Amino acid sequence: GKILRGQPVSATEIRATVPPHVDAAIRRALEKLPADRFATAGEFGKALADTGFRHGIAAAGAAGEGAGPWKMLTYAAGVAAIGAFALAGWALTRPEPRDTVLRYYLDIPLESGSNNDFGTNIDLSPDGEKLVYIGDPEGPARLWVRERHDLDPRPISGGEGAFQPFFSPDGEKVAFITAGRALRVVSLAGEPPVTLADSGIVRGGGSWGPDGYLYLAGGDGGAGTPDRIVRMPATGGPMEPVTTLDEERGEIGHVFPVALPGGRGILFSAIRERLYAPGLIDIAVADLSTGEHKILLEGLQADWSVTGHILAVRADGALVAAPFDEETLELTGPATPLLGGVEIEGLASADLTISENGTLVYAPGDVTTNVGSDRVMLIQRNGAAEEVEPGWRGIFLTPRFSPDGKRLALAISQGGDTQIWIKQLEQGPLAKLTFEGSGNLRPAWYPDGEYVAFRSNRGANPDLYRRRADGAVQAELLLDEEAQINEVTISPDGAWVVYRSGADIYGRRLGEEGEAVPLVVTSHNEGQPTISPDGRWMAYISSESGEQEVYVRPFPETDTGKWLISNGGGIDPLWSPDGSELFYRAADGNLMAVEVIPGPTFIAGPQQVLFDASGYLATAGERNYDISPDGQRFVMIELGSGAEIGLVVVENFFREIEARLGR
Repeated sequence: GKILRGQPVSATEIRATVPPHVDAAIRRALEKLPADRFATAGEFGKALADTGFRHGIAAAGAAGEGAGPWKMLTYAAGVAAIGAFALAGWALTRPEPRDTVLRYYLDIPLESGSNNDFGTNIDLSPDGEKLVYIGDPEGPARLWVRERHDLDPRPISGGEGAFQPFFSPDGEKVAFITAGRALRVVSLAGEPPVTLADSGIVRGGGSWGPDGYLYLAGGDGGAGTPDRIVRMPATGGPMEPVTTLDEERGEIGHVFPVALPGGRGILFSAIRERLYAPGLIDIAVADLSTGEHKILLEGLQADWSVTGHILAVRADGALVAAPFDEETLELTGPATPLLGGVEIEGLASADLTISENGTLVYAPGDVTTNVGSDRVMLIQRNGAAEEVEPGWRGIFLTPRFSPDGKRLALAISQGGDTQIWIKQLEQGPLAKLTFEGSGNLRPAWYPDGEYVAFRSNRGANPDLYRRRADGAVQAELLLDEEAQINEVTISPDGAWVVYRSGADIYGRRLGEEGEAVPLVVTSHNEGQPTISPDGRWMAYISSESGEQEVYVRPFPETDTGKWLISNGGGIDPLWSPDGSELFYRAADGNLMAVEVIPGPTFIAGPQQVLFDASGYLATAGERNYDISPDGQRFVMIELGSGAEIGLVVVENFFREIEARLGR
């Protein structure tokens, strides 16, 4: 009565006057989830009249203890509860919020090539009102936000070059990892972006914990090879390890951290034996107080539902849920399938996120609008393009002309499995070259056209293999290094194999034993080596200036000179077949041609723009185009119709979890 008359009331008076059944009724009326509240005002009234009604904390007290339940509440909470009781007539007669499960499609221009990337490139704010994603509708990939009440998305200032975004707990900031594996934070309010780290992490996902830490996949940024989970303060500061690899299990990396809301533990994906193999990834949980972790269930990546369940995406595209006790960090029941058809991307991951209010968003594998609709194109020097074969669609990577120009070797990704194929040109047949492993990438022809070298994860570590282009014999191991091998090229005379390992470039003479020859080994990130047709020069990219630029050095005596080719950003160097030109992609997406002037030393002549290549696939760490032996045509991957992808949105997904697993 005093509250309704606006008079002050003490905590003692509150404790003495509120019966347990009234406390229980108020608790249920104020539950966070609509499904846990009263369905009607009538039900609420019955509970108020029922002296035996109990709910939540009140249910733990004895029926006659009027003050007992209030021992768990502060004075302020008590006043708020009584105030809510006084207003219950208004609250329960107003229109109730929608509590049914809603499904619909959302077409957004997701980042080109994201279906071949590693990790989740979407995230929802905790309240489910904002969706951030990586998009490139009219230019280079950047961070966008789509608010639920708006029809159109908007770009986020400072979000250029973003991958794998994740929200702050208040939903006002977004952290992301760049192509160069730096960690940045941007504000949705338009404040300048902040770089928190420029090394020590890989693109293996991230999570902004309730404890004020950012959790990330640690590793050497150049190789992109994950190590263990690390964390750093959200305000900036040193990184510290959170997990340790279990070598007895054969673990080689921990990725996709998810900080649990109570601050006790962290979920993550534990990779064993080799990268990108769906059957060799498990969901684990680490105890933050001890650093110890244990395997919970099989799955590629996990998320947390506030209903008390772990959600995990399996290799078959199924989303499963398992009840989990956050205090003991233990599963309390088996995993139950909730839905199927989640798109498994080329590198064994998925675009899926769930908010605290129960909105689920994911990229489906069966109803995407244009995923897998890329085309392989032949392009003249003036930009005129035609399809290699009309109607041929898919997810393609790194096309390479054979030395005679009659065939293409390229990687094709299908449902998380990536293999090397050989395509006969002039609309000839397509033949599969590799069958083992799930990550066969970056084909490189031998000069005689008899063999194709490629990188494969079929062994304990991604190594270099080769196989006859006609498939007549089994693939054989060509190069087995302790570190991971990436971006392979064979020298024009067939004597050298040049490759990136970590952030450095090495070479080996084929058929010779001994240590690899360090070609460019610095504190910066180097990659994409390519040897000139006369074997005298090596073009590559380096971040030594602060951004990726194209350089040239003598080969193999690479320490005797260096020339900067691009200016303002450049990637994907490629020599013309006669060595008279060097091509590269500029930061604005144009394909550039640099004249190479003959002489005893390297001299770069004038540069010219050939055509706008921004509509063709470009991904970090590999060159996704090539030039024909006659120097007149390029082969590139045209992105399917704006690179749009259909996302599935499920509102009130908690209802589905409850229906399958109970509360």
